Amino acid sequence: MFPLRSSILVLLPAITIAVSLASSAQQTTKPASRPVSATTLPSVTFTDSPALDAIKSLLDRSNFSAAADRIDALINDDAEKLLATEGGGLISVAAWIDALPPARRRAVAAASREKFEPIARQRLEALRANPAARREDYYTLARRYRFTPSGSAAYGAAAELSLRAGDLPGAAAFYELAVTGGWLPDEAVSRRIELLQRIVDDGKPFPISEPATQPATLPSSIPGAHVPSRPSSPFAGPIPFDAPWTNLLAGAGQPRLFPFAADDRIFLPSARTVIALRESGQVLWTNVNGSPVAARPGAAPPRKFVVAGAPERIEGFRRPPLFAPALLFDAYGRAQLLVARQLASTARDVDNSFSLRAYRATDGRLLWSTESQPQLKDLNFTGTPAVSGELTYAVALAVTPSADTASLTIVALDTLTGALRWQAILATMSGPRADAAPWDSAWEQSEPCVAADAVYITPNAGLAACIGRFDGKIRWVRPYPTARREPATMRTRDERRAAIDALRDYRQQRSNGDTPDAPPIDPAVSDRFRSTPALSASALIAAPPDALDVFAWDAATGRPLWTSPGDPNAVTLIGVTRATALFTGPTAVAALNPRTGKKVWRYDPPRGSPITGPAVVRDGFVLVPTTSAIITLRAEDGAFSQENLGAPFLRRTLNSDAVKKALEDAGAAAAFGIPSSAK
Repeated sequence: MFPLRSSILVLLPAITIAVSLASSAQQTTKPASRPVSATTLPSVTFTDSPALDAIKSLLDRSNFSAAADRIDALINDDAEKLLATEGGGLISVAAWIDALPPARRRAVAAASREKFEPIARQRLEALRANPAARREDYYTLARRYRFTPSGSAAYGAAAELSLRAGDLPGAAAFYELAVTGGWLPDEAVSRRIELLQRIVDDGKPFPISEPATQPATLPSSIPGAHVPSRPSSPFAGPIPFDAPWTNLLAGAGQPRLFPFAADDRIFLPSARTVIALRESGQVLWTNVNGSPVAARPGAAPPRKFVVAGAPERIEGFRRPPLFAPALLFDAYGRAQLLVARQLASTARDVDNSFSLRAYRATDGRLLWSTESQPQLKDLNFTGTPAVSGELTYAVALAVTPSADTASLTIVALDTLTGALRWQAILATMSGPRADAAPWDSAWEQSEPCVAADAVYITPNAGLAACIGRFDGKIRWVRPYPTARREPATMRTRDERRAAIDALRDYRQQRSNGDTPDAPPIDPAVSDRFRSTPALSASALIAAPPDALDVFAWDAATGRPLWTSPGDPNAVTLIGVTRATALFTGPTAVAALNPRTGKKVWRYDPPRGSPITGPAVVRDGFVLVPTTSAIITLRAEDGAFSQENLGAPFLRRTLNSDAVKKALEDAGAAAAFGIPSSAK
């Protein structure tokens, strides 16, 4: 963890990022082609700089006992308040305290144990005696007394409650916090933690025949270790597949639908429909707007729909529509439930009205929809959700048309019921509407990044943010320079070609170390199809679609670590390992060092076998779809591998007439390159 230096503390009455739609990636001023909109971050709520100065002075003089008193008072009264940082960012008081240099943090912790452990233990025992105590109560206690043994033990108690509720990712996160804080589990709990690491962190569920109580042996992490020629469990994750929209000219604006494999099934979402099928081409079930359609001979076909955002018409700054399912698994790797972002039931295909729906994975039965939740009626979901155990996370907009403003919000929903658990407003987007709404850039996001007890997002609004996963408290917000954009309605083919060439020329010059002005970025040909940041050790890596560079921030504080132009032919971040940040594009796959941003390796397919769709990362490998086959590369060094990870071969599946018919009825055939059968 990098310490938060006192030199970056700059207290301001409020912070407003003017995101000029005519500014370059280097913030070079250009004549505006339309009225300027603004993104306003939450207000600074902590302005007591003498309190921080006093703590720093006490630490400098090694008066750790007095510093512990001051810090405890600060945590008790002001932990969630926000203060300003250099560069226009925000950080909470609690995150500032947690980012103390390690030596000083250890000294403060020792003093805090002596002073505050008795009261922390008393409150922990009171919670344990209360049968109605929730894991959130233990989490709050642990955050309040973060430097005490009882605080760490409270994390352990929260983990136990998560296990009882079946929330394995939540339990793993709480155990990690407990052990990091110095809590020592007994032998039985240690085996349980190993088990959770195998299932949650390493993605290795139990074989169906293995008793759930049997401790797991951790898989080998030695590079080059033997892997069976056939996987011991079905492939689970996004599928590498041929995607027509990777052709930036012909497929400009084509909806981006991401098939997901789980439990020997493939789930295909679209604007209104979710389809479940076998790799063999058997359609298991279809659900249209929450109404199941049985996959049996003679069943009435669903009404045909057109996915919003046809290639001929790109509205304002909206990127092509993006749809991907988020799944909940049990300990055996079986898909139990999936959550999808879809058009609201009453919306027309051209409307920007999106809800979340949860379906039972076995038969497609609708379990809940945000449309039926009164607390969520004013929220319009802008991107795909992330399911992590008991909670589902998603970014939404709450638009106030009369004021030309929209609140950029992240919510946590109960995965099983859809009930709102918490909500955090990250920014307000405002400005006069001309040819587009000021918040159009925030649409069509991929899922948030959920790691340990935090949620990280780069929501295409010129900012990165970290939010507490279990309490919804903002920990830090950091702005970054966005690319210049111009509205792109009814672009001609020649205009799109010119935009592609300008964008490629710009990226190539940036990768060569030059500093050219940024070209206009046409959302119709935007080739960054993911906005999800990724965590590698303590570094948060992001390549947001509203920027042209790659960024790295300290995950604990939001402090900038490095900025890189990346590879001009591999611009979309698809995953990370401890040694590489992995990117893909229509013509290459590349890796950067997550600590420095320097190039590690690059794969260019041979002539005659180009990349045909989005590559995916799984188990330390990169799976790359090409015209000849799905190629497997080692994420560490880009070397070819013969390992068979068992990814479904969607090209073969799409040959099924039943699948073609189901996709056409869902309005999703074109997204997979299937010609329409309409006369």
